[in-house]
Parts: sequence; structure tokens; C-alpha cells
Amino acid sequence: MNAPAPVDLSKLKGILGNAMKVMNKVEKKDFSTGHVDGRALNEDGIAQLQNEGITKPQQLGDYTDEQVHKSGLPPEVKKAMLMNRIPKATPNHTFTLENVSDLIEKPMGIPKTPKTNINENVNSDLITISKTELKNIINEQIIEVLTKSYNKTITEDAIKKTITTLIKEGKLTVKKKTL
Repeated sequence: MNAPAPVDLSKLKGILGNAMKVMNKVEKKDFSTGHVDGRALNEDGIAQLQNEGITKPQQLGDYTDEQVHKSGLPPEVKKAMLMNRIPKATPNHTFTLENVSDLIEKPMGIPKTPKTNINENVNSDLITISKTELKNIINEQIIEVLTKSYNKTITEDAIKKTITTLIKEGKLTVKKKTL
């Protein structure tokens, strides 16, 4: 069996780092964005800003003059963007999952077996069942047991190989127990 391809840990670290920043802000109840006046986050604050004469910048396109000037674009592109405004896009198509329904994978599941007629004897544990029905029941049970075992083994092997690789590469160190 082939081992899974190694994971790029730098991307994972970046994602986890950003997630940690968000979690820390939420735990501290710091809902500021850094570039927005905090008063603009509620109706009273917006009214207060408007009373001070602060208004939303007028935009002909989907950007302001200030954004263009602060961008790292070449001067020729900045000039063209200011002289010939790019209109704000208005989507004319609504997208739903039905548009890609043919791409959605459907779970295979276990094939259903026809209902069995089991003749039970009231005074006994004996039942009457056909050989085909018995084979189907046994096959379903074997598939269930093997699937659980297979998934557990693959997961454990993948974890062991990943940890071993990280230790060999020096990205993970073994911490010795202290008494």
C-alpha cells in the first residue's frame, strides 16, 4: 500500500496561525478590524460619525481614488483607472448547487438486501432462513468489521508515518519525561 503524499506544513502553520489570531480576538471580545472606526459597527455610532461630517467616500467604480493612489500599481495603470472608471460588476446570474449537481459525489452505501421471511419458533432459538439470505447477512457483517478495521489501521499508520517523518526532519522533537 502506498503512503499518502507528505503535507506542506508551512501552509498548515499559516492557516492555524491565522485561526489562532481570530480565536484570540474573539476570546478578548476585540471585534475591531484595525482599519474601521469602531463606532461604524452599530447604528448609534454611524449616526455619531455622520453628525461629525464623516461620510462614506463616493465611488464611481468599485474602488476609491485613495485606494488607487495607495496601490502598488504602476503610475500608468493608476492614471488609466482614475480616468476610465471600471464599473462595479452587477451579477446577472444566480448560482445554486443545482448548477453543479452532476459534480456532487453521492455516497455508495451498502447494497440493500430484500426483506427476509424468517419463520420463528416460539419455543426455540431456531429460525428458518435461505442460504442466499444467510450469505447476504454474513457478507454485510464481514464488510462492516473489515471496513472499521481497515479505516483504523490506515489512520494509525498514516499518523505513525507522519510523526516519524516530522521527527526525522527535525520539525518535531521528542520531549523527555522528567521525574
